[in-house]
Amino acid sequence: MNNIQNQADTIFLPRAENAEALGLSSTVIRDILEDLTAKGSNWHTCMVIKDGVVAAECYRFPFTADQPHCMYSISKNITGIALGFAVTEGKLSLDARVIDLFPEYDFGNDAQNMKKMTVRHLITMTSGKRPNYLLSKTDADWLPHLFDAKWINEPGEKFEYVNENSYCVCAILQRVLGQSVVSYLEDRLWKPLGIKTPYWETDHKGIESGGWGINLSPESMAKIFVCVQNKGVFNGKQVIPAAWLEQATVSQLREHIAHGEAKKNGYGFSFWMRDENVYCGEGMYGQIAAMHRHNGMVVCFTGGQAENGDMWNAIMQIFAQAPITQEPTQRTDLKAFADENPVDVLLPSDVRSPMEKVLNGKRIRFAPHKLIDAIGFPMSVIPTPAVYMTKDRGGNIDDVVFEFRKDACLLTWREGDEINTVECGMDGNYRYTQGFLCSRPYLFAGAARWEDAFTLRVTLRPMECLASRTLVFRFENGKAEMTPTMSPPISMMVDNIAGHVRSMAKSKPMQNLADKALKKLETVIEPVHYGTYEK
Repeated sequence: MNNIQNQADTIFLPRAENAEALGLSSTVIRDILEDLTAKGSNWHTCMVIKDGVVAAECYRFPFTADQPHCMYSISKNITGIALGFAVTEGKLSLDARVIDLFPEYDFGNDAQNMKKMTVRHLITMTSGKRPNYLLSKTDADWLPHLFDAKWINEPGEKFEYVNENSYCVCAILQRVLGQSVVSYLEDRLWKPLGIKTPYWETDHKGIESGGWGINLSPESMAKIFVCVQNKGVFNGKQVIPAAWLEQATVSQLREHIAHGEAKKNGYGFSFWMRDENVYCGEGMYGQIAAMHRHNGMVVCFTGGQAENGDMWNAIMQIFAQAPITQEPTQRTDLKAFADENPVDVLLPSDVRSPMEKVLNGKRIRFAPHKLIDAIGFPMSVIPTPAVYMTKDRGGNIDDVVFEFRKDACLLTWREGDEINTVECGMDGNYRYTQGFLCSRPYLFAGAARWEDAFTLRVTLRPMECLASRTLVFRFENGKAEMTPTMSPPISMMVDNIAGHVRSMAKSKPMQNLADKALKKLETVIEPVHYGTYEK
């Protein structure tokens, strides 16, 4: 990233000279990461921290320590921390009734159960509600997604993991604080930890999504969870209230408290308990921050894959196998390993097509695709996993213009009211361009190459996103075809949401029908787009 400076962090965790200086084996860590990679895991970054000091770190190209990355449900941990500040400062009670906080809503026949629902139920995922997982966040108001959802239990009775619970907490916080959650955390969390104010996806009213949507660098993520593990202390100062973290990092679910298992499993105030030793924050597609209660270790991953099982195996192996008691016979350079195992492999353009002169500066028009428009997923440069839970999905790429240069090209396109121009390296290297798409800023990494005289492959990676978008353009006789794909493929997202969709089906036939519908979605969401240009 030599042509753009990342500034997500202003304070960095201290670094050890090597893992061995902290009593950990760099060779063991590398072997575990090597095995994880061999299994096909699409992990992006890994940090291993001991007693607040980075022992080992590995960033696979093009990802870096201080480049913001989508964190998905790690957002819930930040929501929980924000709630902790508000409760500690006496601005909100965990026992406050949700119905009292939203007097403008008419809950009708739901009022009796709603009178039982409290902020505590929201933050512990025991609201008793189960919203439809496929409700569109392009809707103007998100609160009805929770308030109008069916009851599956009484509040406090059973655990049900619901994104909208966390969103409702943010809506409550903004209401009682009179400011956004991001702004509220400025002096309480971001500045003390040296984190530049992060981007957090909001609804149409500016309320943070709560359960998803925050962008944090791996460094920022690590600092937050090191602070949590250290009972809220960072650089010798109390940052996060210790009393809140004492409750937040043990299960608050009735059955675990009753059986004395609050540290062994379950869910606290947005934190998961894995076993008696390990608690964590975890987001889908491989965003994990795991903390060990006894050995001072924190392991953080970012990634882009369908499920987190292989990553968890690697984390538990690092906790168990990396500590050493005697001087090792060898040390391993993890930077060399990262260099040998990039996420993105770029090839220079061996062909420079005469079509460059034909296309240079000309506008290529693409017709909207009616089917994907109808199902609410118009194809965007931003890959689908990054926008299916956002207020603006973008889409309908049009007015494409190329400007070819010696070792790069400029790609300009329009989506709705937003026009972006991104530089794409044609020499086997990314170029980085700041842009704005789907109502938010992105840092675009761009590369392009001619596959033959008429076929141009363009790779665009929105760096805050877990996936990249490839657009293959075919030009001939004034006609253009644009074939989109994403990496990891769209099937990753479908596989991830399949379980949630099945859980809403009442019978086996309905589950089978849902599976078929998802497979159909997988095949139609990235169709070929047809366009024209002047010969």
